[in-house]
Amino acid sequence: MSAPGEIYILPIASLDQIRESVASETFDSVLSTNATTVIRYGWSGYVLATLLVYLEDQGINLMDSAYGDLGTLVSEAREVTSFVLTPEHRRFLDDLDPARYEPSTLQSFYEEFNQTSADGVGPALVDGIALFRDALSRVDEQSVGLLIIG
Repeated sequence: MSAPGEIYILPIASLDQIRESVASETFDSVLSTNATTVIRYGWSGYVLATLLVYLEDQGINLMDSAYGDLGTLVSEAREVTSFVLTPEHRRFLDDLDPARYEPSTLQSFYEEFNQTSADGVGPALVDGIALFRDALSRVDEQSVGLLIIG
């Protein structure tokens, strides 16, 4: 089973419109209309969910933010997993250098956390780190990244 993982870079000024549309049929349209960039993850989004836990264990918490209520709202209304990446998260840019991570270490964490064998997931996790770094490099004081898994 797989789920897409995408990060929408959105102007902060559009977030009220996103909130208002979240439970309606217009959500996808409102999201795509307001997004300045959409970054798609090439692997299963479920890998990103585990990666977020790993990063948090390393002191890189991307799951909590000043816009956490929006992430929760999207998660509950759309039955997905969602978090909001903010300018405050940019302090982790140096920590999100993919070259700093060993695929085998990431794979071991993934397998232990999910209690399953997952040959080849290490590179997918490194790609996830690159995805988060790319998204955060595009976030500024006027924008956020809305991560949606599912």
